[in-house]
Amino acid sequence: LAQAESAGYDPLEPRARLSSSECELLRFGARKLCGCASSLRHSELAFSAAHAAALEATCAAVGAVTAPPKEAALELLGEGKGAAVRGMCRFDLFGRALRGRSVDHLAGESALPPVVLPVELSLVPDCVSSYEDVCNALRHAVHLCELLANQQGYIPNTYCLRVSLLQHLLTAVIPLPLPCSHPQRASRCFWAASPMRYETQADLLRLLNLACRHFAACCFSIRVTRSFDAVRLV
Repeated sequence: LAQAESAGYDPLEPRARLSSSECELLRFGARKLCGCASSLRHSELAFSAAHAAALEATCAAVGAVTAPPKEAALELLGEGKGAAVRGMCRFDLFGRALRGRSVDHLAGESALPPVVLPVELSLVPDCVSSYEDVCNALRHAVHLCELLANQQGYIPNTYCLRVSLLQHLLTAVIPLPLPCSHPQRASRCFWAASPMRYETQADLLRLLNLACRHFAACCFSIRVTRSFDAVRLV
């Protein structure tokens, strides 16, 4: 107390701003004073009502100063759900942790988004009626399978898509040649309606080879069911 009074302010004032260490020192001094006073309880010292009132006032002042601060009421800015608390974004004593230099260069360059080419499955027709249509359908199917294979990291379920595409093409789009003894083979089967040139035959066999390679690769990459096993045999 003597040190506080020599500093120029009364520590027992309610408005006195003491640090936590000073408050702890004041509590310790008050406990020691109470211990010394209890040792004199049997002495014949004069103790009046005025002394008791002054002692109670001093104890109340010490308790008010050393008590922890009360929580201040939050001051809202605005009304409704958009109301904010004044000072809610203030973080004192964090100024030394801030760096004045720019840190934008530490983020690095942004990754370029991948260029995903569209896979138009509708390019494969639903029916064919000539050698040229068969070659075009196979060529589109092989091209779509290559797109799906090269972009399997960006397009999900590429194996199932390729198998379904080739299954539809080979079992539903391209018809099988009619047997030689069929009476309407010359009119209803385009395989026998006109002769096939060598370049058309070579192109057709090359496309069939590529389509079969895609189909074989996809067959060993997905789960085999009973119906799909029948498709593999066909």
